[in-house]
Amino acid sequence: MLRKITIDDLRVGMYVEKVDRGWLEVPFFRKQITSRDQIEKLRKYFVRELHIDTARGADVDSRVAVAVATPEPGSPPALEPPKPKMRSAYNAEFREELPAAKQAYKVAVTAMHDIFADVRAGRQLHEEQTREVVEDLVDSCMRNDDALASLTKLMNFDEYTFSHSVNVTVFALTLGKALGLDRDELQRFGESVLLHDVGKMLVPPEILNKPGKLTAAEFEIMKTHTTRGVEFLQESFPHRSDIPIVAHEHHERCNGSGYPRGLRGEEITQWGRITAVADVYDALTSKRCYKEEQLPYRAMALIYSLRGKDFEPLFVDRFIECVGVYPMGSLVRLTTGEVGLVVSIRHDDLIHPHVLALYRHGVRMKAPKLMDLAQRDESGKFLREVDEVLSPDAFGVNPAAHILEV
Repeated sequence: MLRKITIDDLRVGMYVEKVDRGWLEVPFFRKQITSRDQIEKLRKYFVRELHIDTARGADVDSRVAVAVATPEPGSPPALEPPKPKMRSAYNAEFREELPAAKQAYKVAVTAMHDIFADVRAGRQLHEEQTREVVEDLVDSCMRNDDALASLTKLMNFDEYTFSHSVNVTVFALTLGKALGLDRDELQRFGESVLLHDVGKMLVPPEILNKPGKLTAAEFEIMKTHTTRGVEFLQESFPHRSDIPIVAHEHHERCNGSGYPRGLRGEEITQWGRITAVADVYDALTSKRCYKEEQLPYRAMALIYSLRGKDFEPLFVDRFIECVGVYPMGSLVRLTTGEVGLVVSIRHDDLIHPHVLALYRHGVRMKAPKLMDLAQRDESGKFLREVDEVLSPDAFGVNPAAHILEV
């Protein structure tokens, strides 16, 4: 049972489910309170109220705690309890699907080269250019979405424009599947997502590829890639009104701050709201001509901070469940001093993945060691937890070599 308490009532032994500040502001997600230092850290981040889970930790006097019986105003629908699932580079289903997922991903990136070349040349597109490509992506996603999703940040493609369209499609399909879209709708949705950025090929290249910040006037021109894309797709697919949907809506935001039409909430289709999350996540975690990539953990934190503002709360929650707080391939430092790669994610406990330890106290280990962060000691305390998320480049670590080649 969840209870809402003040920071003054927080005690060692309680399990904190959530705090009144976003995770971007507080480097703390869900943890057992094991020391007064943790409580003082929360005070330093100006946490005033929090929710504890009495089923996972100590309770408080009922005169102090306020039971959470109903959702807070404006909160999203309660998520169904997630089905326990392990996403793992060592899982047999993952390994079996990986070759097919790699092939589907490579074919899709190659197809985007051809599609964008046609758009630049003013040649109309045809359904067969996308149908089979998306069929293979959907099939792989339906068999094992973890294998396909892992490729988005582990495959090495230099040209962002092409891989971005495929990555967003993969993330959108994964989220759509989690939200219950059936196979037929995933196919139609995927075709729309794959073509969401074709309008960028109709924007002057000196603006599209500008290494610095766009001027206000240049940004207004860049924003026209949505409507230019819609017009092009309507001409190419006159009998498919669904194809241009995502091109039109992927920059709309739930609070009305997006473009081109400033739509709000459910004025935006489900497809548009799903793709908005996927598009921003991939953009943040990708290197561009004008910026470095963000660590996936930081990108997810930013998206979470915009939950209920730019993005549909339920879709953000589901996306985090799909991709993970520490996505596969993240390099982390543990509280016990080891540095290693996240190689599996628990669906029911996102902050206690399996980590392949590569370094201990700054020294490369002779043999990597697989560590289960869900392990506890006799008192129920976790033996080790994630202390910090690091850049693989800083340690010269290639995540793909450890995950895709296991």
